[in-house]
Amino acid sequence: AFYKVDVVSGDYIHLVERAIPVIREEDPDAKIVIGATSNPVYDQPRKYLFGILNSSVVADADAISFHPMYGASPAYAFYRDYYYSYPAFVEEVRRVAASHGFEGELMAEEMDWRTLLNVNPDTPWVYSDVVAAKYYARGMTINLGMDLRVGVAGELFDQIVPVVAVIRNLCTVMAGHKAIDMPAKIDIDYEPVTYCGFRYPNGDRILAIWTDGVAQDEDPGVPTTITIPGLKAGTVSGIDVLHGFEQELVSETDGDSTIVRDLLVKDYPILIRLSDVTMSDDYVETVGDGFHRLGDVDAVPRTSGGSDRDGDGVPDAQDYCPDWPGSKEANGC
Repeated sequence: AFYKVDVVSGDYIHLVERAIPVIREEDPDAKIVIGATSNPVYDQPRKYLFGILNSSVVADADAISFHPMYGASPAYAFYRDYYYSYPAFVEEVRRVAASHGFEGELMAEEMDWRTLLNVNPDTPWVYSDVVAAKYYARGMTINLGMDLRVGVAGELFDQIVPVVAVIRNLCTVMAGHKAIDMPAKIDIDYEPVTYCGFRYPNGDRILAIWTDGVAQDEDPGVPTTITIPGLKAGTVSGIDVLHGFEQELVSETDGDSTIVRDLLVKDYPILIRLSDVTMSDDYVETVGDGFHRLGDVDAVPRTSGGSDRDGDGVPDAQDYCPDWPGSKEANGC
């Protein structure tokens, strides 16, 4: 079976206990990563991971890795609850590891959202090229916003043009960032909406924001007013990581706050860069987890209800593939 574990967690822990001292002796500067466990949406890999987290070996590791988001999105019933509960899962991983002395980094590796170019029968959740790119952008930003290192995967993903663009653009923009819990007020007629905050060595801040329902090939966006209280920016620009452009936004200041009105927030992360910032005396931000999801995730229809459960614009009664987003021309497939 695809998710068969050939090494029981006890044997793996014993191996780590013996290997780490040898590695430290050979190279004191080596960074040791343990885990690399498979998709925790399944019980067996999750139990395997938490078997490691609940052991003393985590205190000697520099990082713990896991493979978290194989195609996860709200579009498929199999993954919907996992997608929305993923931040809570990360916090549980962090809490359990810390309780056993872990002080290192968490790593989210091998995230992938497949297209028709790289279908895998063991992970048959397939998206269009554009929608896959949007979920790559979400997955990377979610994990960066929670202060994790991020890795991506997927056979031939480097040949899917929108995916390549998103990964390249995010890698460029995120270089040197620190995840921060930055105060923000979001006025939007949509739920749920997600945002993450980041700080850069030159003092710039970035707020990444997106509508967190089912991604579409064509999304018109939702008008949104964003207020950053206590932080006044000299310049505000918007960065579109899917289409690869940056432009200055119309913004205003109200006392010590910066306001951006009528920004079209999309179903993939739009990054708002605030430059030349000054902070009020009572402005507070904390380094670490800057992830926030606002609104009711139940506003996104479940597979068991709604007239278009995969969100592809084709009503279920006319959709030949009602659980897989497709095109109108192909009757929803």
